[in-house]
Amino acid sequence: MTVAFSGFGQKAIPFLKALDFHQSREWFLENRDLFESELRAPFGDLVETLSERFAAVELGLRGDRKKSLFRINRDVRFAKDKRPYNRHLSAILSPDGTKMEQGVFFVHIGLERCFAGVAWWQPGPALLLVMRNAIATRPGEFRALIEALKQNRLELDAE
Repeated sequence: MTVAFSGFGQKAIPFLKALDFHQSREWFLENRDLFESELRAPFGDLVETLSERFAAVELGLRGDRKKSLFRINRDVRFAKDKRPYNRHLSAILSPDGTKMEQGVFFVHIGLERCFAGVAWWQPGPALLLVMRNAIATRPGEFRALIEALKQNRLELDAE
């Protein structure tokens, strides 16, 4: 049994705001312990708590603090925005517990927004054809699904 998620530390949001302002390796290294205790460790608890709850209802999505969390460092090699650190935390729970699966549950917690969602990341041609055919042959059901999402303040996003 993992440590149950009990929320983020009181310094979590101030840390993200300060990181957004400083965006330097020196500042981050000086404050790494705060990042680990206030953000990364609780976020790992959240992912493992979700994994246990998904298992309890046989949802088939797993995750853990070692494989599921994305790094705070950004890959800036080809990006216009050269800030070295993300201003958010994100993680994926998937059928095999890795970030390599196509069908995933995604969690994002940041300064601008927090959200959770399900996604198909780069579905292969065969799966994409099945999905497109299902929509094309049953457009009424697809529109009803979109409407049901809207009524529950949810949305289908192309991203």
